[in-house]
Amino acid sequence: MAEHIVDIYANQIPILPGEYLPGYISRLSHMMPGTDKNALMSFSGSTQLGRLHQVFPRVVSCFAYRETEIGRSGALLKEHMGSRLWRGFMDETRFKSHIKHVETRTKSKKSIFIGEELISSLKPMKFCNSCAQLDRITFGVAYWHATHQLTSVFNCHEHNEPLQTFHLSHLETLLDYPAIAEQVVANSTKPDSTPLKKWIQRTSEQFMAQPTVDNRLWVKDLQNSMFQASKAKTSGGQTKVNRELGSEWKRFLRSSLNELCPQNNSYFAVSEKNQFGFTQQIQEGVEVANPYIFLLALKFTEDSTGFKVS
Repeated sequence: MAEHIVDIYANQIPILPGEYLPGYISRLSHMMPGTDKNALMSFSGSTQLGRLHQVFPRVVSCFAYRETEIGRSGALLKEHMGSRLWRGFMDETRFKSHIKHVETRTKSKKSIFIGEELISSLKPMKFCNSCAQLDRITFGVAYWHATHQLTSVFNCHEHNEPLQTFHLSHLETLLDYPAIAEQVVANSTKPDSTPLKKWIQRTSEQFMAQPTVDNRLWVKDLQNSMFQASKAKTSGGQTKVNRELGSEWKRFLRSSLNELCPQNNSYFAVSEKNQFGFTQQIQEGVEVANPYIFLLALKFTEDSTGFKVS
């Protein structure tokens, strides 16, 4: 396979420690202004690289599984998407099917998770002021960190500071903001650190601390524990909970999504999807449709039944 233009440039301008891949490609684009942007981004099979990825960043898989990166593909995947968390919610067959499409440079028509439009609305760009200041001193540029962009991360793990958020406008992409410059800082906000956000980050960090195979077993165990705690019953292959609990779940989901992404009416993006009902989160043998909804179902079960995630 011929060496791609990204490989050539990456040898001259390497990706910085923990740098968010779309931000890195944006930096390359600005540092090599004469380069055809479509050629630069074509390794991902898309010219939309500047748009933020959703739950499962396909572009990171494309980058990680190039021949020149095979030796460190696992590190790249873990760094850029908390792969232990998200891979724990999909079986290995589905993951390998996606990678096959990546390796053959063909697009999979199936979404990795249902309702990924929800996740995109939960993803403003995020940065830590302390990290940005250190990066300017150390590297001469305040760059976007991959770990800060994880959907379930709200505080910088290194400095324990709430992350600043920066929303791209409808017509903007990350290609417009290759670094955390003055304009980004001036137009950013510091959201409140709420109990729900702290719980989501703490619980997702439990997933990321374990190997993927353990997480897959843990998800099944959690589904069973939630089933028992909510006093669910199975009849004719259908899982049922009492009607009041089902109504409380809808109210909880609405208020949680309104808190997590107040700029977007995300509840209506998922409320019509049967896969996001409470019983679908706890039904034995049913694969989780969306990790973020499952985390919220865990929190709901804790609040409504006294069940605790170990």
